[in-house]
Amino acid sequence: MFAMTVSLAALLAVTSGTRTAASALGGGAVAMANLYLIRAAVSRLIAAPRRPWAGVLAVLGKLTLGVGLVAAAFSRLPIEPMAFALGVTVLLGAVLLEALVLAPPIASEPAAGVSERSD
Repeated sequence: MFAMTVSLAALLAVTSGTRTAASALGGGAVAMANLYLIRAAVSRLIAAPRRPWAGVLAVLGKLTLGVGLVAAAFSRLPIEPMAFALGVTVLLGAVLLEALVLAPPIASEPAAGVSERSD
């Protein structure tokens, strides 16, 4: 995902300027940080099944912090919204690339109770 974000930013720097590239990098950084924080919150929730409220509080804290920081950044910094959104969507592209191209193929096995015919 990092490589895809940097590649997108380099392309945007050449075609649209450094402000657009920086906005896309910011969007990619937000997506990567969000993914890391979701993983940490879910891990905490799974690790402490007796205290599910700790995981719920971690998710709510992540959401509040993320929305607050992005809103503050948009109000104080010269961020281009479309480039930022494009940077955030790099996560979706990375997930699709991993699932469709880079993941090992799934072995096809016949369904239970179904025998293969050999004609």
